[in-house]
Amino acid sequence: MTENNEQGTLYDIEMQTTDYATPDELPKRTRYYQAMMDMDVLNKGELYTKLRRTYIIFICTFDPFDRGRSLYTFRETCQEAPAFLMGDETAKIFLNSKGSREGINHDLAAFLDYIEGKSPQGKFTESIADAVEAAKENKEMKVEYMTFFMELRRCEEKGREEGRAEGLAEGEAKGTIKGKAEGRWTTLVELVHDGLLTVKEAAKRAGMTEEAFRKLVTR
Repeated sequence: MTENNEQGTLYDIEMQTTDYATPDELPKRTRYYQAMMDMDVLNKGELYTKLRRTYIIFICTFDPFDRGRSLYTFRETCQEAPAFLMGDETAKIFLNSKGSREGINHDLAAFLDYIEGKSPQGKFTESIADAVEAAKENKEMKVEYMTFFMELRRCEEKGREEGRAEGLAEGEAKGTIKGKAEGRWTTLVELVHDGLLTVKEAAKRAGMTEEAFRKLVTR
């Protein structure tokens, strides 16, 4: 779920209940999400300074790094001077509902306790609990969200499979890149056909002109 605040800062917030056997699964996913967020913001030919401040937040019901912390915050820093930030305005945050509450503020601790099934405490967590209850009561919202989510996952998976197949068939780096690109285009075309994206939105995500992308939709 991606949110945009008044200052243009982007937040991608994901709930994670599966502890993957591969330890780099979630870190690598943050890398992918970051790339997708940046592609959605920056039009072709625009200056990189147009990129926004971004936060990718994973709310986990397990410890993704097995260090016992409730909060892990990652930013790009200089290896020779760790206190020196590179300044790309990106952050990846992992919350662990099973971790120690030491060193985190009251609102965050109450929120993680709520994730663990405890009653909401404080205005922040109570407001979240109210929003959850409202969403549960809104059957139309639930159906629309689940339909969109399942369709998006289906199209993305199909696009990845087609891209992977073409890349393997050509057997070269160039073919792999082309296959991945065409797989992504296939995904976007299907989303347009299903009414989940407009041609303009899909063209922007594909890094193409609207006219060029429309040819893919109609061919």
